[in-house]
This record gives sequence, structure tokens and C-alpha cells, in this order.
Amino acid sequence: MLLIERANLQNNYLSGEMPQDVCDLREPTGSISFLTADCGINDEPRVDCAVPGCCTECTYKSPSSQPSQFPTISFSSCLSQVLGVLSTVSNRTTLLTSGTPQSRALGWLLHRDTFYSCPFDLAFVQRYIMAVFYYSTDGPSWDVCSAPRNLTDPSSIADANNNCVASNPGDYQFTGGEGDAWLTPSHECFWGMVRCRDDDQVVAFIEFDTNRLGGTLPSELQHLNDLRVLRLREGSTSGRIPSEYGTLSSLFLLVLSQNNITGTIPAEIYGLPKLVTLQLNSNHLTGTISTDIGMAASLRILFLQENFLTGTIPEEMGNNVKLERANLQNNYLSGEMPQDVCDLREPTGSISFLTADCGINDEPRVDCAVPGCCTECTYKSPSSQPSQFPTISFSSCLSQVLGVLSTVSNRTTLLTSGTPQSRALGWLLHRDTFYSCPFDLAFVQRYIMAVFYYSTDGPSWDVCSAPRNLTDPSSIADANNNCVASNPRSYLFTDGEGDAWL
Repeated sequence: MLLIERANLQNNYLSGEMPQDVCDLREPTGSISFLTADCGINDEPRVDCAVPGCCTECTYKSPSSQPSQFPTISFSSCLSQVLGVLSTVSNRTTLLTSGTPQSRALGWLLHRDTFYSCPFDLAFVQRYIMAVFYYSTDGPSWDVCSAPRNLTDPSSIADANNNCVASNPGDYQFTGGEGDAWLTPSHECFWGMVRCRDDDQVVAFIEFDTNRLGGTLPSELQHLNDLRVLRLREGSTSGRIPSEYGTLSSLFLLVLSQNNITGTIPAEIYGLPKLVTLQLNSNHLTGTISTDIGMAASLRILFLQENFLTGTIPEEMGNNVKLERANLQNNYLSGEMPQDVCDLREPTGSISFLTADCGINDEPRVDCAVPGCCTECTYKSPSSQPSQFPTISFSSCLSQVLGVLSTVSNRTTLLTSGTPQSRALGWLLHRDTFYSCPFDLAFVQRYIMAVFYYSTDGPSWDVCSAPRNLTDPSSIADANNNCVASNPRSYLFTDGEGDAWL
């Protein structure tokens, strides 16, 4: 039998009575020196536990721990108030399901966030949404700006804040000129990679480049009514693009490139009235390009390359009269480039760059003459491939690779977004520059090593993780310099050293 000395059961949904056998374990006859539950007079549900006869106390928060302008309020009353508001933002069942990003954000808000106290004003909804984003995108595994390990320890908070430095400081501007770690007791507008309107502290920009964001995109962002920029590049975020993002009427830049996003492109996205830039390239998107693309009247940049899109290019794309750059390569699109799109080429139109799978060997192929319509039709120039390998279309390469790798991994697993196998396949096809298609069978070993990397959460390794940018020599050099064995005698590297993985 356990020798219990301290037991805290507060802030739950327990009811009934504290068992007498537990009460009998109280000092001096027993070992329990501290015992509490939701036994306050205002708690609902409530545990009947007399003080001092059984429980030692029944108070969740003392009045002194709350701002003086707020009256004392029981935990259960606070929870009821918060749930009432947040149920208009998140599904109530999801909110109360343990382990979901929504539940974790709610728990943080109620139990660990010291910036607000109950009862809240409605500003806490934005803070909750940002916490949902943090947990949804695997915030604890981010390279920088992750929450401190101890949210109440000033030293831990200071260390986390010191680690909240943008990988490219020139790309970011913070309200107040600096960035705090996420979930720290400062206003969320001061958290790293976030920008707000100065006049009312409403979130306007969320920008992350190469910060190892994972998880999925939360639909709750739809409630950030003045969100103007959402840029989440070079991570491992998977799942679908929420169609609810089509309600972000102020959004002018949506960049989700180089992730593991699946599903179709929501047609609602094309209805965003201010959308100027849409970059969804280098993901696992499927389906067709909706005819609703013609509604994107402000669209200037459209990058959809390196996905699995099918069908034809809709004629309605010719309505995007402000379009300047469009890349549709490395998909499964076919048919002809609509003449109305070709007519948008410079000098009579605004398009300076236009390309698709229009090379002579591409199959399927988009008929798009160069220079009459497309500006180029090359996926990889022969000079970028080993001289012994002929040029081969992306789709033919994919078919060949799947044929071989299906003998190594389950084909369904290979094509299921977010699996280590799918991530390894995507890296091999889109980002690995060591091999070019067609491969010899040596690439199978390379694929297996990539599967191992993703299966063991390689992006979180202490050393030898892949560089943030697999095509940037400086980023590769930095990653290689970080690939040093913690105990050099335990490792032997070919040629006496080790390169970063991938």
C-alpha cells in the first residue's frame, strides 16, 4: 500500500464525498499532511470534504493572487465562463478532450498563464488562439521561441527569451522591437515572429521561416480577423489547409511552402479579396486547381509547383489580370495553357514569369509554347544531372521510384502524408540534390536512412540534424559544423568526419 503524505485533487470535475478511509489517513493518526479537492462552497461540481476534519483546505486561488479589480471567483465558475466563450472558437468536445492542442491551450490559460486572471475580458480569446497555434504546430520542438520549461521561473523565462531570435532578423519586425518566447507572461504581441497593429494590439503577422514547425494548421486562426500575413516555410507541418482560412478578409500573403501539407487547395482561399501572394509549393497537395482562382483579383504571385495537382489549368486564371509570376511545374497537370493566361504575358500584360510541365519529355504535359506563352519549360536542366543520366519527367521519376520503394515500404504508408516514409519520399524527389532521376538502386539505402531520420525525430537531434535550407551552402556548412560526436571515440566517420543528415 502507498504511504500517501500529500494529495491534491483540485480543479477537476470530481464530485461526491471524500472517502472516510482517506480522511482517516490524516495526521496525527495517519501520514497525510496535505489533502485538498474542489470542496469550496461555490465549487460545482463539488467534493464534500470538511476542513479541518478531513481536507486541509478548499481554496483554488486566494483573493491576493488576483488583480485587485477582479472579484474572487471559484475555479469552476471561471471554467464555465471561459468554456462559454471558447466554445464559439473551438469545438467544445475538442476543448475538453485531453491531449488536443485546444485542451492544452485551455489548460495553460487556466493553470499556468499569469498574464490574465479570471474573469477574463474578451482579449483572452486572441491569446488562446495563439496558444492553440503553438501546440498545433508542435511548439515545444521549435528551434527558437519555444515556451520556457518553467513558466513561473524568471531565470527559465529569461533563457527562453534570449533564445527567441529570428533566423534572419531582417525578415521580422516585432512590436516593441523584440520577441519574447511563446506562452511567457507578456502580451502575445511581443512573442517572437508575431506582429500586431500598434493601435489595438490585434495580431496581424505570423511569420516563421525554417523554425521546424510541425503538427497541423489549426482552424482557429480564422478568428484572427485582421491577420494579414501567414508565412510558415520549411517545416514539417502536415494535414490540410483549413477551408476556414477563406474568411481571413485582410490576408494578403499566405506562404506554406516546403511542408508536408496534403489534401486539396480550398476554393475559399481564392475568394480572399486582398490576397497578393499564394505560395503552396513543395507539399503533397492533390486535386485540381479550382475555377474559383479567377476570383483572386489581387493575386500577383502564384507558386504551386512540386505538388500532385491534376486536371487542366482553368481558363478562369486569365481573370487574374494582376498576376506577375506563376509556377505550376512538377505536378500532373495536362491540356493547354489557356490563351487568356498567355495574353497576360509582358509587355501587354503583367506576367514576367510563367511555367508548367511543358517540356518535350514531360508526361502528362501542358502545352505552353516558349516564348510565346510560358517563359520556360525545364524542370531540371541536363547540366544539373550526372552526365550519364538522361533527362526524365517528374511524373515518370515518381512512378519509377514508387515501383522500387513499394518493395521496401508499404505503398499506402509511402503516400500517406506525414509518415516518415512519405517525408523521406518527398525529400528524395524534391529536395535531395545528390541523386537525380532515373536512380540506380543505391538510392534505396539513401531512402532507408531518410526514413530512419524522420522516424527518430531527426529535426530535434542535438547534433547532425539536417540543415534548415538544403540548397544553401552556408546553411549546409553550419549544419555540418554542428555534426560533432558528443564522445568522438564512440563514432567512426568515413574520411574521419561527419556531415549533417540529408
